Amino acid sequence: MSLGLGLVLHIAMDYLNSYGVHPFHPFDSRWFFGDMVFIVEPLFWVSFGVPMGMTVQRRWLRCTLIAALFGTIVFFTVTSFLAWASFACLVIVALVLGYIQHKANRHGRIALISAAAVSVVFIAIQSNASNLAKLEVAQQVKSKSPASKVLDSAMTAFPANPICWSFVSIESSESAGIYRLRRGVLSLAPAILPVDKCPQKFSANPVTQENQAAIVFSLEQEGDLKTLRELAKTNCHVEAWLRFARAPFIDNAVASDLRFVTGLRGNFTTMNIKAVEGHDCSRYIPTWGFPREDLLVGGQTGN
Repeated sequence: MSLGLGLVLHIAMDYLNSYGVHPFHPFDSRWFFGDMVFIVEPLFWVSFGVPMGMTVQRRWLRCTLIAALFGTIVFFTVTSFLAWASFACLVIVALVLGYIQHKANRHGRIALISAAAVSVVFIAIQSNASNLAKLEVAQQVKSKSPASKVLDSAMTAFPANPICWSFVSIESSESAGIYRLRRGVLSLAPAILPVDKCPQKFSANPVTQENQAAIVFSLEQEGDLKTLRELAKTNCHVEAWLRFARAPFIDNAVASDLRFVTGLRGNFTTMNIKAVEGHDCSRYIPTWGFPREDLLVGGQTGN
């Protein structure tokens, strides 16, 4: 039972971010993207970590674990991965749940139940914020390119922060024969937390903008639909790569998923198309659906 619950929880947690899951393959090969919670969400670590840490019997180990958790949160705040307001909220959550666990004694479960409730409420808040952010991105993109069709916006939440979001929008224009991807950062409450005050480590480029900016576009890539579709049909390596790519930008030289343009390792999705020419096609590529089937199938009319 524990193994089954662990598997379900793992898939559910993966669904919450922009990476996506395809849990019903081969019966349903579509991808599902939650776009609502940061992939390593500190609120979950704090909510469950503090009560669980307090159940450790040895005092020195208990204090070490909780101090390590607190030190990690401080480090990521100081290095601009986490907003100070988010840090303050995490400390409050830690103190409240720690107090509940203390009152319940070492074997009490009320703190863990409370942690689960806090997590569910947080996910609900993030889901609503993600939907609002997607609407804002679609409106902004549409105002820039009225003739294009907005296909998707891949949203990435900032950690413990329902206000700040990074995004990649995907649009196409059949009449012009192009598709376009835009990266940027958005604030749902620019009067309180403008984009340039969102943690800078999650911006593809440094964000410098006038005060109270709601959205800043930092990168734009435009590709040719004919080239994309031709490569998908004739190049088995590109075809396989496209089964994973939600925000693909492809030319004759490289393919990259622009969701992952930032990171300590750079964009780990980049494939040098020329370098794999002549290599045998892999026989072990799963047959789940293409995240960007809407780009690969022609005949859609931009609106």
